[in-house]
Amino acid sequence: MAAANTISKFAITSLLMWVFPLLIIHAFYNNTFNVWELSIIRSLSPEHRTILMGLLAVLSVNLVIAIYIYLALKEPRTAAEPQPDPAFAEGARKSVEGTAPRKRAPKAD
Repeated sequence: MAAANTISKFAITSLLMWVFPLLIIHAFYNNTFNVWELSIIRSLSPEHRTILMGLLAVLSVNLVIAIYIYLALKEPRTAAEPQPDPAFAEGARKSVEGTAPRKRAPKAD
C-alpha cells in the first residue's frame, strides 16, 4: 500500500514537472491571463519577456521538486532501523580487539 502511494506521488509530480512549464509558456505566448497588461512586463523587450517566461517555467519545476521532497520526507518510515549482520559484527569486534597498536620505530639521526 505504501509503495503504491509513493509511486502515485512520483507519477503525479513527474507529470506536473512537464505540465506547469508548458502551461506557463502557453500562457505567456498566448497572453491567456492578460500578463502583457502589467506595466512591468509591458516595458520589457520581447527578448526579456522570453527570458522571464523561461525563468518562471524553471522556477515552477523547482517548486514541484521541492513539494515532492517535502512529501517524501513526511512519509512514515516503513522499516525498522537497520541492524548489522551479527556474524560480521562479531568478526569485526574480534579483529579490533585482537590487534594491538603498532609502536613507532625510533627515528634514526
